[in-house]
Amino acid sequence: MDDRPEASFASPTVGTPPELAALLDPTTRRGVALSGFIVLFYAYHIAYPLDIWTKQIPLGPDRFVILSLALSFVLVFLFVPAKARTPRTAIPWYDVLLIVATLIGCGYMFTNSDIMAEGRAITSAGMLTGLLTLGVLLEGVRRTMGWSVVSVIVVFFLYAWTCSYWPGVLWSRRVYFDEVLSATYLHDSGMFGQVAGLWAKTVVLFMVFAGLIMVSGTGRLVMQLALGAVGHLRGGPAKVAVLASGGLGSLGPTGPANVALTGSLTIPLMKRSGYTPAEAGAIEAVSSSAGSLTPPVMGALTFFIADWLELPYYKVILGAILPAFLYYATLIAMVDFHARRREIPVIERRTFPSAWAALKQDGHYLAPIVLFVVLLLGFRWSVQSAVLYSAGLTVVVGQFGGREVRLGPKAILAGFHRGVWVLVLMAPIFAGLGVIMGSLELTGMPVRLAGIVTSLADGNLVMLLGLTAIVSYILGSGMPMIACYFILAIIAAPALIEAGIMPLAAHWFVIWAALLHYFTPPVMPMAIVGAAIAGASVWKTSLCAVRLGIALVIVPWVFVFNPSIMLQGGHGVVETVATLLISLVGLIALAAGVQGYLVRAATAAERAALIAAGLGIISMLYSPLLGVCGCALLGATVVRQGGHRALIERAGMRVQGKAMAAAAGRRGERTNEEGG
Repeated sequence: MDDRPEASFASPTVGTPPELAALLDPTTRRGVALSGFIVLFYAYHIAYPLDIWTKQIPLGPDRFVILSLALSFVLVFLFVPAKARTPRTAIPWYDVLLIVATLIGCGYMFTNSDIMAEGRAITSAGMLTGLLTLGVLLEGVRRTMGWSVVSVIVVFFLYAWTCSYWPGVLWSRRVYFDEVLSATYLHDSGMFGQVAGLWAKTVVLFMVFAGLIMVSGTGRLVMQLALGAVGHLRGGPAKVAVLASGGLGSLGPTGPANVALTGSLTIPLMKRSGYTPAEAGAIEAVSSSAGSLTPPVMGALTFFIADWLELPYYKVILGAILPAFLYYATLIAMVDFHARRREIPVIERRTFPSAWAALKQDGHYLAPIVLFVVLLLGFRWSVQSAVLYSAGLTVVVGQFGGREVRLGPKAILAGFHRGVWVLVLMAPIFAGLGVIMGSLELTGMPVRLAGIVTSLADGNLVMLLGLTAIVSYILGSGMPMIACYFILAIIAAPALIEAGIMPLAAHWFVIWAALLHYFTPPVMPMAIVGAAIAGASVWKTSLCAVRLGIALVIVPWVFVFNPSIMLQGGHGVVETVATLLISLVGLIALAAGVQGYLVRAATAAERAALIAAGLGIISMLYSPLLGVCGCALLGATVVRQGGHRALIERAGMRVQGKAMAAAAGRRGERTNEEGG
């Protein structure tokens, strides 16, 4: 039993993050003090939805957000060193000065929060503290996101100041420096405004839940269910990677962290079963790419969409269900056809754990996820309340696990450490997005850019989507997903909405298009992590991932042209099911063409026919003629490959088997009668 794959996956990411281990050493006074500060940080945010700060203490929502950012930046300078990859073993003097500067800048806003509400002009003191706070913000972004994101924030700030000198559509009225600083520091569109409010009131609470999930037995259960369900099938290890990465990505870990978490088990398993290192790394990279867009939990990006579009959180979840299903169903088909073409051997079922046994033993870990979904979709609670109750249930059910995953005080504290490390890496960019938002609102540039994109498309929706996808991909490369979405929501999505596309579909489209940079050159962070674990060439891994991840390009077009997929109402059940089935058939045909296998290995002509058939079928609801041609091509290819004969033979074998079973039954009855 110890040789089974689950033995190496006791519990995902349990324990304090390695980056914080030295500082949070529980045997030292400093470690105890910092852990206590983390607990107080969470307690401060948990108290807000309980109305403690608004009823018992007259703090007010604006001051709550300002103090939240102040505490978050203190954590940044406590835990993130000035130089990347430098172990954090002490807190140097210059970080103490940065913490003091943070408290000064946020303290001025805290004591003058009425300026934000009233939009008054900035004073000399405000100018000084604003410049100090902006410098602290940029240093925090540099430490957590790098110089590329710092340069983006600086460019937007300088553009707002110099927009009267730019040519053409980039020109705007003259804006003075004090106006830019006021818009980005003091007013409700700046660093303490709408985006920071989402951070303080929702994202921090979500990480309480996600951190506890990461140290509970939920991750182990997801992995064991995937191993038991599909591990014994053709290409089983690859299918395990698809299911486990999607499941765990939905629960918390995103991006390269998801690749590292699941890939540490699935990539060696794939290599042992016959996959090349590049193939194993690519499959894991592509499988992890859409985890954060997979219900039921998802992540901070979803809160942004709901807040931006002023939609209930449950509607955003509903809109993501079927697109995520299409993506992962296509990926399963991809790895299945790939395994059959490469003749990857099947691993015996007894090698893998029993999914049913895992569910019986650890099924209670799914209770918080179920409660979260029921509260959001069934009772339509606010996300803050749903998160708090689900986090509480996580602690309760965590008492019934084995010793290695039981949520005792140490494990809960480790969950807080896990969550706060993610928050530390995210906090500066949320404030930085406020600077970008304030700068853009001051110049009015987003409206003009949306008009340019619309005029270039000249009424052609396909061209408009293509241009938007290109812009999304370019902006997504090298940018954190949240920052990328924020800019795209301002610049790219309005053009799609103006063209008549449903707002939720438009926002999902730009996100899906930006996700492609995860495994495509030049940035390809997922491919880099997957290749490192697999010991493969990064470029070979990326090229293999591009072929496997074609659904990431196609699925957004599906839900844009077929909005019934988004489950937003106004569409009948028959229409939704028909659209889903047509899209699924088309995507599977496309997967067969890309992988070169349907019933048997395909020739070059058959592959081309399958790709054309898949694209045609996907386009059926947009262009019936293309759909008919696609169905004809698919049918002809199936016949050419002998698929009809295989189906007839299988049907004949079933009929023959039933007849033999019936005959055996009659013989048994006669024998019993004669014996009687």
